[in-house]
Amino acid sequence: MQRTVLMRRTRQAGWIRIGALVLAGLLVLAALTVAYVLTYPNVLRPLVADLTERFVDRRLVIAGELTLELNTVPLITAANVTFANDPDGAAPYMAKAGFLALRIDLGALFDNHVRIVDLVVNEAEVFLEDPVDGTPNWALVSDDESTGESWTLTLEMLEVADSRLEAQIGELAPITVEVPALTQFTDASGMAELVGSGTFNSDPWRLAGRYGTFEAFLAGGSISLDLALELDDAELSLDGVIGELATLTGLDLRVSIYGPDADVLAELFAAPEIFDEDIALEGTIEPRGTGYALAVQGHVSRFQIQTAGTVQNLAEFDGWDGSVDIRGPDAGVFGKALQIEGFPDGPFSITGTLHRQGGDLDLTGIEIVTEDLRLLLDADFETFPRREGAVASFRLSGGDLSEFRTLLGLDTLPESAFS
Repeated sequence: MQRTVLMRRTRQAGWIRIGALVLAGLLVLAALTVAYVLTYPNVLRPLVADLTERFVDRRLVIAGELTLELNTVPLITAANVTFANDPDGAAPYMAKAGFLALRIDLGALFDNHVRIVDLVVNEAEVFLEDPVDGTPNWALVSDDESTGESWTLTLEMLEVADSRLEAQIGELAPITVEVPALTQFTDASGMAELVGSGTFNSDPWRLAGRYGTFEAFLAGGSISLDLALELDDAELSLDGVIGELATLTGLDLRVSIYGPDADVLAELFAAPEIFDEDIALEGTIEPRGTGYALAVQGHVSRFQIQTAGTVQNLAEFDGWDGSVDIRGPDAGVFGKALQIEGFPDGPFSITGTLHRQGGDLDLTGIEIVTEDLRLLLDADFETFPRREGAVASFRLSGGDLSEFRTLLGLDTLPESAFS
């Protein structure tokens, strides 16, 4: 009996020793693995690329050195990092950085949450594309559709230096933004405070304000914003809500622009630089049916502008139906701004309604009044501003009617008073 008990205890002790040896071996293997990864962190580069592709459907390739400093909040650095573009995008990649450094909270990963405490980005290039008939390349997949896992991300501090952003949004003029310095801090509510400076299409800029939440920004969802931008000598402000950032829809915004040089519009919209005085414009954009209600009032140089109506496609200004009231000291200068020949020189006013659908432009009840002339015009342009195929009716009265000869596309008009 005593011998049987002794044998059982001997076997139990043997199993305990075996278990302890196995556990010790696993711990040693884990320690060796950690030590190897810390010594040769570049072995993680394929894993980083695969994980990024899994969660956002894009690959993140690290071509340079990858380093890892292990502590309570590990520090990871990487060189020559490339983030893939959308397969239908024109640029070779969406983003590329010469150097990245980030501190990440490991504990948050167990809750499917990526908490980046600090991110430093140097020598980065970012290409944003929103084709007219496609999907913006910044619309990323945030969930793993195969497993149903949902991950969230927060970025508490962002520091960017010596970087550049290029954007092609619809048919708007291309944008190039140089960013020598930019800092962003995200508070506990998820709102991001932003301060930066650089050049916008070669003109100096400075940006300050807040937007958020940052998580909604990354997902391309609904964000609120209150931003102030100084561009050259002009001041632009933007506040309100973007209902869906990924498609730039659901806009409910208030916009204003003030400055001593109205030619800032040439930088924003690739218009001719012909204005020589200040600018003060205020506008609102509000959802209305399937489009937007748009109103703008103020002055550009010495030209007073007031317009209100609805528009279906804001980026292309398509589906516009609204009124216009423009007054100024020189109709010829105004015509050059619109790149339309034939407006006579001198003071003028233009009132009426316009409807634009694709290349078709309908003018209804347009009244153009100069110092001694009055033109009432109804017209339908198939491919505005070309006159081919246009149908128009007009009534012209006043002094030297020949001043409107080029505008109306007529070979002859009397130079004497006529009604």
